[in-house]
Amino acid sequence: MREGRVICVGDLNLDIIAFHDDIPKLGGESIANRAYISSGGSAANVAHALRLLGLSSELVSCVGMDIVGEFLVEELRKARVGTRYIQKTEKESTGVVYVVVSRGGERTMFAYRGANKHLTHALLPRDIASESTLIHISGYCFLEEPQKRAAEYIMEKADKHGIPKTLDLCIPLIRGGEQLDELLRSFDYVFMNEDEAGELLGRLGITSIGEAALSIGSIFVLKRGSRGCSIVGRSGVIDVPTASVNPVDTTGSGDAFAAGFIYGIVTSLSLERCATLANRLGGLAAATIGGRLREPPRIDDIVTQHRRGPR
Repeated sequence: MREGRVICVGDLNLDIIAFHDDIPKLGGESIANRAYISSGGSAANVAHALRLLGLSSELVSCVGMDIVGEFLVEELRKARVGTRYIQKTEKESTGVVYVVVSRGGERTMFAYRGANKHLTHALLPRDIASESTLIHISGYCFLEEPQKRAAEYIMEKADKHGIPKTLDLCIPLIRGGEQLDELLRSFDYVFMNEDEAGELLGRLGITSIGEAALSIGSIFVLKRGSRGCSIVGRSGVIDVPTASVNPVDTTGSGDAFAAGFIYGIVTSLSLERCATLANRLGGLAAATIGGRLREPPRIDDIVTQHRRGPR
């Protein structure tokens, strides 16, 4: 076990991943060529990947009082992800996401958040963040109460102990979140893809991502798919390319990317090495069906390749 304990706050879902040749118009019909059932949820995927990378990880989430929730929690236990902060509720059933994977591996998601939004801070311990190395929060946490208050509670505890925080943005939060700029300033690192970056610039009324990062004061990590990523902060922009992959299913690739970058932060890698590892993990996830990596990546090989540079 490598040193480091990361708490991941966010959704735990059952993913139904179906491969369709075409996405029908409203009222139409499309028959899937094949389909898979998988454990999912952005924060859960990050916690799972971090455990594969050798860090201690714990998930803070909520499931329903149903067999689906039991299955998802047991899958995390088998992977040795900490589950003591996963709550249960009778108010709604466990979250389910139907993921349509179209030609080229691109995914479209239809989500029912269900029990996730019923996570409550009243059941969380006061010392939840005291022994943590980093807190990672999914943007979906800030969409609805009481989950929003639970996320804010954990942020307050992290700030009390000077623990760094990362946020994975989502478009619903950008479009509807209250005091978005203030929320972003609360995080040391903010992960986003290019669509989310475009929405963010429009919401903030700013023309460039560099200007936005300077205005907010956080480090923005821009996921650019096959073109790698960009690290944007006070020191300027660092573009980090990635090796090409043949995408099979991009579900969870952003979560694997975030886990790679977080691993680098926790283990004190340079930002460029954080990005190199993140790119590689995102690529591995894109080449895998489902939102989670199957086996531990060879981290030392990735870091060594970065140190040597491209041939």
